Amino acid sequence: MAWHVKISTTVPTSVINEISTSLYSFTLLHNRLGHVNYKKMANMKKLGLLPNREGHKPEKYEVYVQSKITRKPFSNVTRSANLLDLIYSDTCDFKSFVTRGDMKYFITFINSHSRFSHVYLLKSKDEAFSKFVEF
Repeated sequence: MAWHVKISTTVPTSVINEISTSLYSFTLLHNRLGHVNYKKMANMKKLGLLPNREGHKPEKYEVYVQSKITRKPFSNVTRSANLLDLIYSDTCDFKSFVTRGDMKYFITFINSHSRFSHVYLLKSKDEAFSKFVEF
């Protein structure tokens, strides 16, 4: 039978700051806080909630930079007047996931007029044309 005893002690703030600055980098704290933005982390430092690390610049991750990129809106596209006049299609992969039937890709077809959409699962990309004919 194991006994768990919780001992509560008060540790001075200076000791906590000294320990936390030696153990935790700014990037590690950023990750542990759920990737909170750096302005909020700077505010936390001002309030004394995070250790003060002078002269430390946060790293810029490529993913963050890419997520900030905006693109120009599409030009106005008029919907087609008849069924099957204009069909939008896209083929995507499941990244590193594979479905139960070993499907690695999916293809979508969207009819511009009715906005009816259909999704097909594919084992390989070369099945795309046969799924288009089937659609």
